[in-house]
Amino acid sequence: AELAYRSTISELESALVESRGEYIYEKTEGGVVLTGYQGMKKTVEIPSTLDGFRVVGIGREAFRNSSVESVILPIGVKKIDWFAFSGCSVLSRVTIPPSVTVIEYGAFDGCPSLVIYCNKDSFADKYASSYGMRVEYQ
Repeated sequence: AELAYRSTISELESALVESRGEYIYEKTEGGVVLTGYQGMKKTVEIPSTLDGFRVVGIGREAFRNSSVESVILPIGVKKIDWFAFSGCSVLSRVTIPPSVTVIEYGAFDGCPSLVIYCNKDSFADKYASSYGMRVEYQ
């Protein structure tokens, strides 16, 4: 009975959180939300799909305190959640597509050398400008 219980719990946990190499994600309505990065790359180009599911968000604290230097978000990402990149002290570049329409509180706290690369007048441009962050246009 104990073994069957552990097997069932394991199956349920793996259904909730998937891990494919570098990326940890959760399935949601409409796609997947990236919840963690465990790779070693300094430049991370997040794929537009993971296991056939569209990447629609960067989850809460997904990259928190990581040593990535540059992140390129794919078209289709709609939301960057709370503290997603906070504490990434060497993060110098994040490319944000115009599909992003929500950037939650503290998403880039503790990223002193960050430049946001985005389209002029996009949500990311307005967000960065409102926080006095450096912006460069694609």
